[in-house]
Order: sequence, then structure tokens, then C-alpha cells
Amino acid sequence: MADLIVLVYREIRGKRMRFFEQVNVAVIVDKYGKSVISSSVYLDRNQEIRGYIMADTESCLIQDAWCETVKSPDTGRTGIVSLDFMKGMNGHIDGKRKVSGILKNSYAPEIRYLMIQCINGLIQAESYFYKERGFKSREHYDEYWDILENNGCRMYSYPSENDLRWMDYIPQYERKRLLFSRFKNFEIEQNGDLCKGRGRFIDSYHELYAEITFDSNSGLLEKCDISYVRAPGESCFSNASHGRKLEGTKLSELTDRHIVCMFGRSEGCYHLVEILKDLLNLLRQISGRTRE
Repeated sequence: MADLIVLVYREIRGKRMRFFEQVNVAVIVDKYGKSVISSSVYLDRNQEIRGYIMADTESCLIQDAWCETVKSPDTGRTGIVSLDFMKGMNGHIDGKRKVSGILKNSYAPEIRYLMIQCINGLIQAESYFYKERGFKSREHYDEYWDILENNGCRMYSYPSENDLRWMDYIPQYERKRLLFSRFKNFEIEQNGDLCKGRGRFIDSYHELYAEITFDSNSGLLEKCDISYVRAPGESCFSNASHGRKLEGTKLSELTDRHIVCMFGRSEGCYHLVEILKDLLNLLRQISGRTRE
């Protein structure tokens, strides 16, 4: 996404420039009667954009979808974009890839990003409307995810005997309106050639952090520290050791696919992949601007 910035601090010391840049992303999912509404907000210094999806609680079929840009460097891009093609499409895992493909080919990157954030929110919030989705019990819902996520991430691939089942792990309060919350924060602090990139990810079920040290002169990622504070399984915490995989790699040669292979799938974590992809994309943008 373009210019992920909320706050900019610049200080000139001789020929060296120090600056601090930050972005915030939020996802909130609410339930209204027989519908769930997933709303995502992207905010930086130059942009403020909201994505919106309303879906049926039983089928998860999308009833309405739009994106509103209220602030943008390009004033011609402000306003509401109705995404009518999404109506009737699946707002869950089955439809996520199809929606993403259409948006990638026909819409601005920030719209695609926010719509995927909304769908991710619906998937995470489903734990609190599983009955409407047709699951007879919490155990039945757990069994569904055991099959769906077989070899999908480290928690399901290498469960510990001390791990709780998913429906035993999540807060037991039966949520009435607010089903799910997620907040992501990314910041870059640069002093000369040295960049520190920090990513924070916290939601209703997880909390993890990543810090990357990057040399903008050599283009190399020098260090990557990952920490988990809150996660559903013991094996989730072992994902922190993956950070060393980035050390010594060239930022310009890393793609999103590389990050998925290194940090996702049966040996990794979906949420770690997400935070690293966003943080590395921000580092690329900062590095590109400072070389101009």
C-alpha cells in the first residue's frame, strides 16, 4: 500500500536525517440481528480509508460491500466505491481467494487490502456465531477447524497435550454485539542508513510483535526479533525462533510468497505472516523514498 504513514518526525543533524513513520489498521466485527458487519480502517498521515462488508450470519454470503476514502494525496480518489460485484459472494475462506483475485485486477491496492481485512475479521468472529452457521455444538465447531486446518499452521500441525481446544481457549462470554477486534500498528525509525521497523498485532485472541533492523545502504535485513505474548497453543510461541530466517537476506529480493514459505503453512503462523508482510512492505516504501 502507498505511504503507510500516520506520524512523521524529521530532525536534520548535519547531513543525516532521522525520521519516524507509523501506520495503524483496525478491524471491528459487530453482529446486528441476522447480519454481521466487518469494518476495517486504514490510517496514515496521507490517507484515511474504511472498508465495509455486511454478510448473512447463516451463509456468510456478502450482502453489501463498499470502501470510502476520506483522505488521500490524490483528491480524485476520495469518495465511496461500491463493490456490488461482491454481493452474493462467500465472505469466508471459500470466497476469500476469488474476491482477492477480482480486486487485484480491477481495484486500487488499498481497497483490496481492506476488503481482505474485513473477510479475515468475519472468519475470526465466526466463533461467536457458530450456531447460526449450522454447527450443533462447540465440539462440532472444533472438529470442523481440525479438519480445515490440518497442516494449516503450527498449532494444528504440532499440538501440545497442554493446549486447549480453540473453543475452550477463546473468552467464554457469549458476545451479543461486538464479536471481534483487531489492531495492527507499524512504525519505522530511521537514523542515517539504519532503520528499525516495528510491528504490533493484537486482537481478541492473539498478541505478537516483530522488530526488524535494516541497513538501507546495503539493502540487507540485519536482525529480526519476534515475540508472542498471547496465543492459543504452546507451539505458537515457538514461531518466535523463525526470525533468524530473515537475517542477512536482501529486502529487494523478498516477495510475499517468500514470506509465506518462510513463516507460514504447517511450520508457521498466519498472523506472523501478516505482520511481517505489512512491515516489510512499509520498509520497502521508506527505503525507496530515502534513496530518491
